Amino acid sequence: MCGFLARKIPFDLNVLKERYKVELRWQLGVPKREDLTMELWLEMLREDRGEDG
Repeated sequence: MCGFLARKIPFDLNVLKERYKVELRWQLGVPKREDLTMELWLEMLREDRGEDG
């Protein structure tokens, strides 16, 4: 499902990453763990879109 939305909704992954850092990261209990989760999601979305890192 996520791959479908990533292809159909043209959101900028760099904006998503920046907003995560600025607006959400500070609220997380274990930021390093959630950073890894975000990086894995971004990698998956890029692969699904056929983009390079």
